[in-house]
Amino acid sequence: MNRFNLLNIILLNLLLSMISCNYKTKGKEIPIITSEYVESINIQDKKSFEKKIHTFKGNQIEYIFYAIVNYQEKSYDFGRFHLCDQAVLIKFSNGKWLNWVWVEKGFNGCPEINLSFKDLRPELNDEFTKIINVTETKEWVNIKGLVLTNIIYKSFQNAKKELFLSDLIFKFTDKSVTICAIDEPDQNILPNIKNLSFLPNWTIIIFDESMLKEFKRGEYTK
Repeated sequence: MNRFNLLNIILLNLLLSMISCNYKTKGKEIPIITSEYVESINIQDKKSFEKKIHTFKGNQIEYIFYAIVNYQEKSYDFGRFHLCDQAVLIKFSNGKWLNWVWVEKGFNGCPEINLSFKDLRPELNDEFTKIINVTETKEWVNIKGLVLTNIIYKSFQNAKKELFLSDLIFKFTDKSVTICAIDEPDQNILPNIKNLSFLPNWTIIIFDESMLKEFKRGEYTK
């Protein structure tokens, strides 16, 4: 083998390693979180998407977990709302999971929020992400055990006509919880929030409905 062919082989191997959907750290292969990896349903398939989420109606929330990337060092609990950067994992009384999860490469080929319907804790639990059981926090204790009467989703469409999941609303008899996709909040001013404009970068879980009106969340989504 001459030097030219050897150089070509080395360059090819380097290129393949750069475009791989996985990367290694400390000898462990860490997959990039994609829609395929979390087995999510495309929001553009409206019929299948709505049919799936409506199967949770009439059930109760039993357990709630947040998947939080380790660099989020401050508290996630701010009373009126919680903050989470990776995923909200919810197990219902019918034994099924409903997960709101940020993916690096979604159906639109870019970062977005997806819904997944399996226990994602094993897939998300790695040296960069911690899974926190928040079931017994004051806010979720007031929700846990209530019968889900309705579940509503909202979406955002950009100039390219690409559709993004923006909100997921859990309705109970006299309470509601809204999960929204927002930009990363300014950690230096928390618990104050500048706005609730849609961006698929971060997640806020809102327990106080007045926040949605205060920040006119409905103007950004439909």
